[in-house]
Amino acid sequence: MAGFRQAELPRAQQVLWKERLDDAVPADHPVRLFEQLLRSSALAATFAAWENEYVLCAGQPPYHPRDLAGLYLYGLLNRLRSSRQLEAACYNRLDVLWLLQKQTPDHATIAAFVRDHRPRLRQLFRDVVQVGLRAQLIRLEHVAHDGTKIEADAGRGSVHKQTTIATELATVDTHLAALEAEWAANEQREGALFGADTPWAPPSQASARQRLA
Repeated sequence: MAGFRQAELPRAQQVLWKERLDDAVPADHPVRLFEQLLRSSALAATFAAWENEYVLCAGQPPYHPRDLAGLYLYGLLNRLRSSRQLEAACYNRLDVLWLLQKQTPDHATIAAFVRDHRPRLRQLFRDVVQVGLRAQLIRLEHVAHDGTKIEADAGRGSVHKQTTIATELATVDTHLAALEAEWAANEQREGALFGADTPWAPPSQASARQRLA
């Protein structure tokens, strides 16, 4: 089939130097900014207090709260709003693999974390929004236009004052309540469909071949 592009790396080809996971995500991908925010000084005290709730003495080491909280919030931002959707994303989305550094919590672990730490997750959501507002990275409104050229608005009135930020933050709880309701509805629907204890996992090759036969 001359004329067509050839595979960059055939599946059976052995390589001496493997690519890093960091190479899979572009330098300007939003997940990098999200990770930077999670590890910023603005949230350092929040996660330090969160760590103190864990007793690290025996048993399987738990996932760090920053990782699971980051997964939950990143899922909300990307319409991954159930524990099973997040579990699947840990296997097949490069940005999520990068964010969790290939950790793969199952849906039961994710759901339990969200259930047990809901107050802290709500506060973290507010903190992230507040940091975004102060940095003028986000706006709590939907803006759209049809491509018409319009005059820029960079006057004094466009600068966010403290009172303006406080007023906008008052709407955060409403938005968060809607997201939590969507999460709960998805959990209930997927639990009824797949069963309460059925984790997501890629189908085995044997079962897939049997179905295709």
